[in-house]
Amino acid sequence: MKKSGKLLAAAAIGAAAVLTVSCGSRKEEAELRMTAIQQLDGGDYEGAISTFDMALQEGNGRVGEMELDILKYRAEAEYKAGDCAAASHTWDILIEVDGEQPEYLYARSISKAGEGKIDQALADYEAAAAMDIQMDRDVFGREDALLAVGKALEEAGQTDRASQLYEKALEEGVGGGSAQVLNALAVSLMESGNYEEALSFLEKGIATGDEAVMADLLFNQAAAYEYMSQYEKALELFQAYEAAYGPDEAAQKEITFLSTR
Repeated sequence: MKKSGKLLAAAAIGAAAVLTVSCGSRKEEAELRMTAIQQLDGGDYEGAISTFDMALQEGNGRVGEMELDILKYRAEAEYKAGDCAAASHTWDILIEVDGEQPEYLYARSISKAGEGKIDQALADYEAAAAMDIQMDRDVFGREDALLAVGKALEEAGQTDRASQLYEKALEEGVGGGSAQVLNALAVSLMESGNYEEALSFLEKGIATGDEAVMADLLFNQAAAYEYMSQYEKALELFQAYEAAYGPDEAAQKEITFLSTR
């Protein structure tokens, strides 16, 4: 299967040691921010983190829109650098300073999932989702958080909890029936041995026509038929998959196996 301005509170100043009083200027802060964003976009995550910290030091201990923005970018850089604990800590600071915004909770949920702190990740996701539902909106980041928490549950062997999480999200209209969520749900169901039910969700995903996820959906559809011992159908689908997407080591391995059945 393929998987696809506010003044800063004294307590927060202590938590975010980089926010120290300095004799810098807003212009220097803005220039450092832009340099760090360029480093982030270029994949130099450690360099970006260092430069974002220098930008924050130019803030004279205040936190306005620019400083909040810098902290968000720093959290992204920390996550991409593989330091999920640091990213979680930065989101802690943002939440303490700017309140429990759904987008902050979703982002912290992703970082917590990366740390393996599944229950905390799930709690953040559910708290943010409840805010979304109450406000009748879908905040950016919900689907990414859903998939991150679901993946963490699956990797921990909690496939039933992952399936329930995905199904509830689809019922609540996350992504409007996102092909990526449908595929993730199908994978979790297949891992639990529920192949027929997985197929129904794969077919819904295929019907969306989302090419970004189509290869995974089609591969998993073929795999589901194989697991159900419908070898002829599985062989046909794997061959169609290779015809559409070219040679694939995993698909070829399945074709070789199925050709002998």
